[in-house]
Order: sequence, then C-alpha cells, then structure tokens
Amino acid sequence: FDGATGADGHGWVYGDAAASTLCTNCAGQGDFVLPEAGPGPNVAYFRAATPSDTFNLSAIRIYNYGFNTTITVTGYLNGNVVKTVLLTVTPSSNQLVSFYVGLTNVDRVGFAYSNDYDFAIDDLGIAPVPTVTAISPTAGPTAGNTSVTITGSGFLGANAPVQTVVKFGATTASATVNSDTQITATAPAGSGTVDVTVTTAGGTSATSASDQFTYVALPTVTGISPSSGSTAGGATVVITGTHLSGATAVVFGATPATGFTVNSATQITATAPAGAVGTVDVRVTTVGGTSATSVADQFTFVAGPTVSGISPTSGPTSGGTTVVITGTGFTGATAVSFGGTAATGFTVDSATQITATAPAGTGTVDVRVTTPSSTSATSGADQFTYVP
Repeated sequence: FDGATGADGHGWVYGDAAASTLCTNCAGQGDFVLPEAGPGPNVAYFRAATPSDTFNLSAIRIYNYGFNTTITVTGYLNGNVVKTVLLTVTPSSNQLVSFYVGLTNVDRVGFAYSNDYDFAIDDLGIAPVPTVTAISPTAGPTAGNTSVTITGSGFLGANAPVQTVVKFGATTASATVNSDTQITATAPAGSGTVDVTVTTAGGTSATSASDQFTYVALPTVTGISPSSGSTAGGATVVITGTHLSGATAVVFGATPATGFTVNSATQITATAPAGAVGTVDVRVTTVGGTSATSVADQFTFVAGPTVSGISPTSGPTSGGTTVVITGTGFTGATAVSFGGTAATGFTVDSATQITATAPAGTGTVDVRVTTPSSTSATSGADQFTYVP
C-alpha cells in the first residue's frame, strides 16, 4: 500500500525499521503514521497500491500520546461510502489499543481526527479467520449453563479481542477469551446438536464435527420394578423412563446404587443398596441433569421376614399338617418352604402370622418365609420335624 494526500495536505508515511524515525515521538510504535497536522478537520487517506485493488480493514491498533481524540474511519469503494466507524481515544488509552472497524471490499479508507496531536496506527490488514478444533465437554443439559472450553486459533482477531463472539447454533453465549487459542464459554439454553462458532474481526469459524455440542434432555423415571426390597440391599430393580442413555449415576434416596447397567434409552437395571426402612426416590443422572422426583420412582425398603416360632413343631411324613408361623415382615409373602419344598398352601394372616400346610417330607427342616425383599434366615425357632 502507499499513501494518498488528504484534504489537509498530509498523506501517509510508511514507517519500517529504518524510516520509523519520521515520527519523532513514536518510533517503533506503528507501521503507518499520521504526521502532525494543523488545527481543523484533519483528514488522511489510505488506499491500495494498485488502484484497481480492493482490501479489507478488519482492525487497527492506535497509539495515543495522552490526548482526547475522536477518529472517524470511513471506507470507500469507487468513491462511494461503504461504512463509517467512529473511534474515541482517551488519555487512558495511552498505549496500543485495539479497535474493530470491520471494513470489507473497500479501495480507500479515510481517517478524520478531531485535533492536531500525533498518534500512530498499526496492524492495517486482514485478521485471521478463527478456527475451532475442539470443545470440551461436547454435551450438556438443554437448560444451558454448561462451562465449555473451546480450543482453536485466531480467537483474539487482529487486535480486536472485545469483538470476539461465540455462538451455540444461532444463540450468542457468554464467553471469556483466555488466549488466542482458548475460550471459556457458558452454553445458553438449546436443543439438539449445534455448531459452536467463533467470530472475530477476521470472520466466523467454519463448522465441522469438531465444534459440535449436543443438548441432552433431562432424564425421567416413569416406573420401577419391583418397588420394594430388603433393607439389606441387593434387590435387582428395573428402572424405566426416558433419556436414560449415558447415565452416570443412579441413587436410591441419597445412596448410590451398588451397580447399574444402561440397557437402552428407556431402561436401566440397578442393584439396590442397603437402606433404612422407608420409601425413597430412585433418581437417574445423565449429562442432561438429574431426573425429577415423582410417585413413579419410589422404592420402599422393608425389613426382611423373620420366623420366631411355629406350631406345631412336628407332623407326619405324609404332610398335611396345618402349621401356624409367627414372626415379622410377613406382608406380601410370596413363598413358604419346609426345607427345600414349597408348602402345599399358605395364607398370610397378618404381618406377623402365616398359616401354612406342610408338604410331605422327612427329618427336621427349617420353615422359611419369602417376601419381595428377602427370605427369612434359619434358626432353631423355625424347625419342623417329620415323624414317621
């Protein structure tokens, strides 16, 4: 590029390593220098070296020597105004400060400044187009608020970091530019899979599989089976619901399941942990969040059955003896056995009593009661003797 004389008679001075001393107070501060000018509407122009060429002026850095200055930057094409940008430089900007101007396809740029003080302009040119090479994590809840680290290049733009914009799909995200290669963004609310793009003075990053972020719906639990189990734990519980894929945790109340397997997006098989007598909510956690509680997810820990006595304690080997079993936790009993043989029949009279009919058998055996939670332990109190 070279310089064309402005309305006040001043043109551009190109300052390379040898010629930068043309600006006595700003040696080395900039590549293009606006020389000192007289009071009034000072204007200088910049154009392509080849008259037919056009160029982009994405961003500039201005070094001000401690004075208030207003600079109007105007881009032209074939003598017509394409865009005008107003820059305000204050004494606090006594350093190389970045400004985004975003001029594209122009053949001339005018700088009109409000006073006669010197300042230097640097980095006239095209900012690199940013690229996104990876994001982490790659998924989060539809409600948003996931902290996402974006890795790539060109994130600062051409000295215009305040202009960096991050979008998840079409939605702008809150973001912090950590460096030219890293951004930390907070995902907005959304749905589906979207591209995470970065826009700077140089343009917008191209989309690719590397920038994709997937919004995951909140899991739901619509049913569990069985809905009760022993306080000792160990019950195999099938959990049904929606959006269960990728589950990272299953809890019974506040206690993690002993183990679990994700069978599908709608089913998980979990092993209940030990728990106190009572009812708890079974909740599933995925990248999308943790399922809300409801009546459908409730699991009840019940004490296992115990047999504290039987009457009578003996009967014929042919069976048929009516035996009254006393104990605790009999509600919902599913089986009564004499040794390894199922009772001919039984009736749950109450939580503490069952009436059963002894099957045929020999010797002395333990009478055990099974409920959905567990089977009673053996003891001397549950023994029944078959008499020949």
